[in-house]
Amino acid sequence: MHKILSIDDEEAIADVIIRILSPKDGYNVSTALTGHDALQKFDESIDLVLLDINLPDINGIDLLKKVKRKNSNVPVVVMTGQSSVELAVRAMKEGAADFIEKPFNSSELRKTVSDVLKTGNVLKQSDFGIVGGSNKVRQTMELIEKFARSDISVLLQGETGSGKELFARAMHASSERRDGPFIPLDCATISENLFESELFGHEKGSFTGSTGQKIGKFERADGGTLFIDEVENLTPATQAKLLRVIQEKVIERVGGNAAIKVDVRILAAVNTDLMDLVRRGKFRSDLYYRFSQAVIVIPPLRERKEDIAELVQYFLKSYASDYCEEGSISAEAMGILKTYHWPGNIRELENVIRSAAILGDGIIETVHLPQYLNVYQFASTPPADSVVSYPHMFDFNEIVSRGFEDGRLDIKAVVRDWSETLELELIRRVMEGSDMKMGELARFLGLDPKTLRSRIKKPRT
Repeated sequence: MHKILSIDDEEAIADVIIRILSPKDGYNVSTALTGHDALQKFDESIDLVLLDINLPDINGIDLLKKVKRKNSNVPVVVMTGQSSVELAVRAMKEGAADFIEKPFNSSELRKTVSDVLKTGNVLKQSDFGIVGGSNKVRQTMELIEKFARSDISVLLQGETGSGKELFARAMHASSERRDGPFIPLDCATISENLFESELFGHEKGSFTGSTGQKIGKFERADGGTLFIDEVENLTPATQAKLLRVIQEKVIERVGGNAAIKVDVRILAAVNTDLMDLVRRGKFRSDLYYRFSQAVIVIPPLRERKEDIAELVQYFLKSYASDYCEEGSISAEAMGILKTYHWPGNIRELENVIRSAAILGDGIIETVHLPQYLNVYQFASTPPADSVVSYPHMFDFNEIVSRGFEDGRLDIKAVVRDWSETLELELIRRVMEGSDMKMGELARFLGLDPKTLRSRIKKPRT
């Protein structure tokens, strides 16, 4: 249960917040109508503070500073009317985690609170939430700490789910900008027509549906760090505008003419080879070099499998409230996790553990793991009698000998023979390791059901 202190002089707003952030969703909200009342109610057990920036008895910025002096780690979300947006931006510079404009709807409030709490939980962990002591992780952290000392732009390159944002947060938290905001922006989740508004903000009436002024990510990140994820999705037009902002350190809101100075460090991330896009003319080379004054490659989970056990324990502890105890995992289930190649990386592992822990009431056995993990384990481990049952599968010389004809080696026939044999062996192992029906099995293997049936019926050679 997350303990939240709501500070707002309007009782109606306080009642709305209590209804939105209810105990059934894991929140316990206490309220304060004045700043002085809030300081009396605030203690170390509070997980998050919702702070109205305009209070009758104390300046909101001053109250924010006092709360931070009591507990520098507690995240504070500032609530503000449209007329106080600039004040909210100032609050971000003073250490507020985020702000939300009134009037807000229930989904906006829930998402803001959820996102900020997740960020807070990550930063409380050792090494800023980066779990694992493998050589790969240690080497990456050394680079993170080294580049954190300067203000250069850094490009983080890694597969989806490998933890690029965690490493970016670690760099921010280790830098001279640590007291400023860390603002993430995921380019893949924003539609093209709203991207500039999200990045630079907009003025009221600048386009259909813009009913008020909006502060963009750059202004929110002023004095801190802007983390731009999946920059490979930037359109050519946005690339050009972003390059100009980086060079001139000035933005203009959409529909506005005022030049607004910004002091922002940019950390960018990609899950592909950005230089390859540059070579193909899909990404500006000048922007690439602005982003990549330094490049850090984030290792995928398959290259740091020695961290899996520690990650599993971390996730079990993190989600203990979902099944009322800290949780455990059997040696057999852990063995399967360590065998799998994890194309979805840490994010995939986290999802697997959370689901399995709920299914097993906190005690994970192999039966609680997704079926594809058990199938992968079975298919990737040779059966004890495989050499006897399928000697040609492992006898290279025999495979090659069947490709000789008239004193010549038909290499295409050898490769085809080997491929068919391997395919049949994999199909049989998957069938033996699962209880999937023919249609499910065909989808799992990426084969047409008719093709699968013909493969199964094909006699061994």
